[in-house]
Amino acid sequence: MPPPAQPGAWQVAPDAAGQRLVDHLRAHLAVVALREVGPLIASGNVTVNDVPGAIADTVSEGDRIAIDAGALTAIDQRRRLTTPVDLGLPIVYEDADLLVVDKPAGMHIAPVGGHGSASVLAAMLWHGGARPDWPWSAWRPHVVHRLDRAASGLLIVAKGHAPARTLGAMVTEGAIHRTYLARVIGHVATEAGTVDAPLGPDPEFDYRRAPVALADGGQAAVTHWRVVQRSTPSDQPATTTLEVTIETGRTHQIRAHLASIGHGIVGDTLYSIPAPDRRHPTAKIATLAAAAGDAIALHATRLSFAHPRDGHPVTVQSTPPSHIAGR
Repeated sequence: MPPPAQPGAWQVAPDAAGQRLVDHLRAHLAVVALREVGPLIASGNVTVNDVPGAIADTVSEGDRIAIDAGALTAIDQRRRLTTPVDLGLPIVYEDADLLVVDKPAGMHIAPVGGHGSASVLAAMLWHGGARPDWPWSAWRPHVVHRLDRAASGLLIVAKGHAPARTLGAMVTEGAIHRTYLARVIGHVATEAGTVDAPLGPDPEFDYRRAPVALADGGQAAVTHWRVVQRSTPSDQPATTTLEVTIETGRTHQIRAHLASIGHGIVGDTLYSIPAPDRRHPTAKIATLAAAAGDAIALHATRLSFAHPRDGHPVTVQSTPPSHIAGR
């Protein structure tokens, strides 16, 4: 959807006085990609009280900031603008610094190609106050950690750059504890285990991840699991529900690690199909199409961390879908 013909002017709040114009727009012109904000100002398409602004200008309380509608249209045509959408995305925790959403399977985190209209980012822009005819938001959403499109469950979104920087460091340091439920193919014989195997691009199909030695470019990755429930003998095929925790957060980590021990996640066609024959020019395209299912049996069910502002403990839980929990 194109941006409005005449977007309204934004008024600077008292607590924002003294900010650089570029920083203020990065915080509140949230439908526009960060990389576009500076050039938008430099090209003369941002006015402050009807006067073209400069990147290093400081804003004052009550200033009225307006954006040229044609410039927004051009940014949208370059796919650097995200239209806010009211998706009814469940919010299970919220405060002044962050919120936690319960993402459904099949939803992208951010716009990817032509798939931005139903993303978590589009929903968070709406929640922050932006609209298709109003490009301004109370805060710019930053998704803090990974959750694959085909997986479901809890996801932290920071409100602005400062909490995003702190929460991002916490993810890197392992200070945000994430618990998942995964329903896997087959009967897992032992009660618990750990997969400690570096991950990197699959040598046969680089869209996937596979165990790769550190010396060959793999990244350290550790996944712990324990059995929650096994399917009864009458179930066909046999499945096992696992509780999974991770010490690292590599791309497709849980999916690749569980597949590597012979228990791929139910519905995860990407990790249950053979690698494509690279000699065939359409093999990769065909494989990606076959692997593009909307849901796998993986749900982020619990998050716990010390709040980045004052350290108080935060624990959030989500009930997994019945096909994952085995109810």
